[in-house]
Amino acid sequence: MVSKRILVDECGVGLMIRGEPDSEITSGWRFLSGEETPEYAENESNFEIRDLVDVALEYGDSNVLFSDTEIGDSFRCDPDSGEFYCDTLSE
Repeated sequence: MVSKRILVDECGVGLMIRGEPDSEITSGWRFLSGEETPEYAENESNFEIRDLVDVALEYGDSNVLFSDTEIGDSFRCDPDSGEFYCDTLSE
């Protein structure tokens, strides 16, 4: 699932979250710019389901997406380097 802040407004990917898949056709990955407000995020029309490989190649970091990640893992983009780092909170 990809935020339209990325697809339409051309904001970069600021946050990638590995969640539970919503259906058989989704991977569970969520791609956000990091600028979405709670109100924006609550509106399903602000998101589109896209092919994971296409999103990884065009917007995300395929090294993160295809590494050994678990549900609940999240990755933020460092604005200075453009690289993603793990931002998952430990329990």
